[in-house]
Amino acid sequence: MRQLLIGAQVAASCVLLIVAGLLVRALNHATYTNPGFAYQKVISIDPALRGYTPAKAQAYFEDLKPRLHALPGVESVALVSNPPFGIAGPF
Repeated sequence: MRQLLIGAQVAASCVLLIVAGLLVRALNHATYTNPGFAYQKVISIDPALRGYTPAKAQAYFEDLKPRLHALPGVESVALVSNPPFGIAGPF
């Protein structure tokens, strides 16, 4: 019985090591793969953190979008409710 339990423990440990290796490999791939869009020069603004109500935030963004687009060097401006990669926070 003891040898059976030791064998099961070794087998479970091998499976866990393989799964951990695959997880590290997948995380490495997700971190260094090109997502298909330039995300290095992105600004994220969350008006809820500044105390805006939803109506004030909507008006703020409607005013902000054309002003941002008029700045030199700005190629595009987009408004989203869920940013790529789920990164939502003040930067």
